Amino acid sequence: MSSFVLNRHDVPITKVTVYPDCAEVQREWNGTEQLPEGVHGFSLTDLPGNIDVKSVRVSIKGGRSRILDIGIRQTESEIKEYQSQLKTLRKNEKTYSAKQAEVNEEVSGLNRQRAVWEKYLDLILKVLCLRAAEKIRIRTPNSFIKSYGCVCNSFRQ
Repeated sequence: MSSFVLNRHDVPITKVTVYPDCAEVQREWNGTEQLPEGVHGFSLTDLPGNIDVKSVRVSIKGGRSRILDIGIRQTESEIKEYQSQLKTLRKNEKTYSAKQAEVNEEVSGLNRQRAVWEKYLDLILKVLCLRAAEKIRIRTPNSFIKSYGCVCNSFRQ
């Protein structure tokens, strides 16, 4: 029996179908045409670690060959690597969630400060408009505002 080891990158993707909860990826390898008669074993390596091994299907086109057995396994090192990556991603998610909460709180505080400063600025403008109206001896601030275009929001009403 001869054995062939193929990396997933050696077997090109020919079709992808995306479903709401998964995706179907079809690959096609045309090397079976060159095989001599007999029993051959194939291994497809470097498959994603989150693959559902129960969902893997294998078929052979043509009448000269047939499938006797399908075996799928992930190496212990692949499993450990994917578990390590998952652990890191979950840790990062918690870190970024905490940072996002801090940023949201800071933005909220800045918005409160801005509101205070806007009120303070409005008060200063009001005082300046009143003083300017007094200096040029205008009885009503509203007529001063209409005449000189004071930006004080308080007097525009």
